[in-house]
Amino acid sequence: MPQLDANEIIPGLFQGSMLQGAAGPMFSMVVGCAAEIQPKFPEKLWDVRRVLLVPLYDTTFDPKWHPTLKEVGAQIAAEIRRGGRVLVTCHLGINRSALVVGYALAALGYKSIVPLIKSGRPQSLTNWTFLKQLQNLEQGFGCGCVGRR
Repeated sequence: MPQLDANEIIPGLFQGSMLQGAAGPMFSMVVGCAAEIQPKFPEKLWDVRRVLLVPLYDTTFDPKWHPTLKEVGAQIAAEIRRGGRVLVTCHLGINRSALVVGYALAALGYKSIVPLIKSGRPQSLTNWTFLKQLQNLEQGFGCGCVGRR
């Protein structure tokens, strides 16, 4: 059984810190977001059917990430709609995983993204640029508003 520090944000969508061990029995998909921790053979390490690696740094949000995050969010949403269980991880499960979870929630049609994430994992979103980007998604602005005046 893996060591797991994760919270369920909505049914089937979990946000947490880097997974230690096999996840196959619990999850149909694992998304690894920590750029500094990208395993060479994640399917074997986590013993899971589907793995997405999205190497992000916990820095200022980069608008160039937006298309990739939209695509990953859509893939996560599709897995959840099929009845799958998805774990989105980063080093501590606070910022990068929350950003990806936010994009998945947007792809699922949720309008109130930040409160959902914060209620499921209260320690999330301490990176203000990630928080601002998710607020932009909630308001329908998409991308490009963070850091612009």
